[in-house]
Amino acid sequence: MGNQSFMHLKNIENREPSPKLDVCKNFDNTKIKPILPDDTPIAVVLFAGGGGIETGMVQAGIRPVIAVEFNPSKPELSKAIAKTHHHNFSEYGCRIIQLTVQEVAQSGFLGFPRCPDYLHASPVCANASLAHTAKAGKGGETTDDLTAAITVAEAIRQLQPLVFTLENVPRYQNSQSFSIILSALEQEGYLVTYSVVNMDKFGLPQARRRVVLIASRGFRVALSSGTTLCGWYEVIAHLIPSMIDSQLLP
Repeated sequence: MGNQSFMHLKNIENREPSPKLDVCKNFDNTKIKPILPDDTPIAVVLFAGGGGIETGMVQAGIRPVIAVEFNPSKPELSKAIAKTHHHNFSEYGCRIIQLTVQEVAQSGFLGFPRCPDYLHASPVCANASLAHTAKAGKGGETTDDLTAAITVAEAIRQLQPLVFTLENVPRYQNSQSFSIILSALEQEGYLVTYSVVNMDKFGLPQARRRVVLIASRGFRVALSSGTTLCGWYEVIAHLIPSMIDSQLLP
């Protein structure tokens, strides 16, 4: 599985912008989900949310097998998110775990695959975001932020993924939480690359900036420079002919 994942990364890295991926079927048909081969690389996702990362993984030919997502302060919302996640990714064999990442770590990551091809984490970033810290009395890392980072570090140590990726707001790279994760990666012998990237260069029709980290064993993966900038219309133009006319509010 490790060699296959390495070749998978090299194939993606060597592709031209906006490629038609040949690792899965139905990639260009937005009404039909991609079909993945049985031997495709596998991934574990922490702080999964609604499955945005998993969507990209499936389109890139990576099979998410476990996704962890639960917000104890919003149980009903978490339940709805889990239901949607199951609907979208269960056919790929992905199991959604409705526990906090900290609770999963307490069980020793029971039932998780060891040495998965990919492990991804997008820890909660509200306390590092500019929008949050701009509010009076807000800002600064909390105990939950630090325990989340400690849990991610423990996941890296126990699961030993071939590739670890992380995405967060730019200010996250200056946090103690980020340092905890970086330290774990260095102690486990990973080669680490991270940088702040403009997401509008990767097909996102908005000027969002994110720190993206890629850590791997035995080979270094360079961050892509992205493609040319695009706007909302360019992203959804192919969908417009099939859209129903909207009824605007007064």
